[in-house]
Amino acid sequence: MSSGNDFSDDYILTKDSLIVTISDLNNYRIAKYAINAQNRLTSAYYRALTTEYTASGQLLKIESQNQLTGKTFKGEEFKLGAVSNRKDLIYKFSPGSLSYGSGLDAGVINVSSNTYELINGVAFKSKNGTNVELGFIADKKLTLFRSSGLFYYGEFTQQ
Repeated sequence: MSSGNDFSDDYILTKDSLIVTISDLNNYRIAKYAINAQNRLTSAYYRALTTEYTASGQLLKIESQNQLTGKTFKGEEFKLGAVSNRKDLIYKFSPGSLSYGSGLDAGVINVSSNTYELINGVAFKSKNGTNVELGFIADKKLTLFRSSGLFYYGEFTQQ
């Protein structure tokens, strides 16, 4: 994501695991997920170059309809760690197109300022030059990651 490139390599999906490997020597990544019968992660592992992470959580449900359409979310955005960037950032999604806008004043947000690619009804990707935003909705919360010169992330509650 830092370079705005889409990486492709090996994806292996079985009935109880998903393994994703990006073999690029300058941007090596591997993610391993163990999945139980209830579609919950029982373990997760991620390595980017020499940094390793472990996590657990619930997989996103695939929806046939766009779950972002017409919704508004408000929350806190962080940059480069635990430093708060904006406390009351709002994301508004258009009710009639695959577009959205963000800002601090809900009344002036232009919901057609950014277009996005919908992924499985619950996630999206927006790319504008070198700026990339990835987000997903689960349990009425929008989780978002953005690369825009620096790295930003946040969790936003549906209003």
